[in-house]
Amino acid sequence: MSESRERFKKNLRRQRLPKLLVQLQKKIELLERILFAEGLQVSSEASEFAKEFFERSPLGYQRKVVRELDVYIKVLFEFKNSGGDLRDSHRLAWAYLKARQLQPTANTFSSLKNNDLIEIFNDQHQQIFRSLNFFETVHVSLFDLVVLDWMSLFKRDSQIEEKIFICFSSLYRQNRQWSWLTDIQQHHVDVRFSKESAHFFQTTRLCSALKRRQASLKRVEAVMLVSQVSFQAGSQKVMMN
Repeated sequence: MSESRERFKKNLRRQRLPKLLVQLQKKIELLERILFAEGLQVSSEASEFAKEFFERSPLGYQRKVVRELDVYIKVLFEFKNSGGDLRDSHRLAWAYLKARQLQPTANTFSSLKNNDLIEIFNDQHQQIFRSLNFFETVHVSLFDLVVLDWMSLFKRDSQIEEKIFICFSSLYRQNRQWSWLTDIQQHHVDVRFSKESAHFFQTTRLCSALKRRQASLKRVEAVMLVSQVSFQAGSQKVMMN
């Protein structure tokens, strides 16, 4: 089959899909190419659960998913075009915060280590930013990653999940600005809906509130989670559910 005919059939299939789903898939494919250029092997294929979840979600949620991904991709492009190294997690995170007009607490970046994994979650618990070292250890569908919240996407021991959730909630309620997570030890994390039973090990270090810059009422708009991740081949997973 000729390349032009294959493109025609692909476009025809897309026309039968809802507009926002088509937009999302195109952006995910673009992100896949960016990451591939950085030597990262990722998959854009959606799980049936994530695809159905997106299609059944309210339009407002769908638009937010597409918008969040669009901002992340633009930051990657602009940072790269300005001469930045996408593997520089600290500077990339700063570029993202600047683009989103978000401000971390004073102690956050001074507490980071060079190999820390940096994740940012919005108020619906979706991961909207991740440093590129995330993809070196965490093998997850890009579609699932941007559509599902972290509790749906990953499976942890229920007690550990509760501790992380409580930390996030306390930041949004502004009971605290940031917190060390010293009471959470290295733990096994399963990637739900993965065809290859993907898993990794995570040691959470701290979580920090992110507020809107130059706003009269500086409410918390997102949360940054800093951790260390690793993969231990042949290790036995320990789940206490």
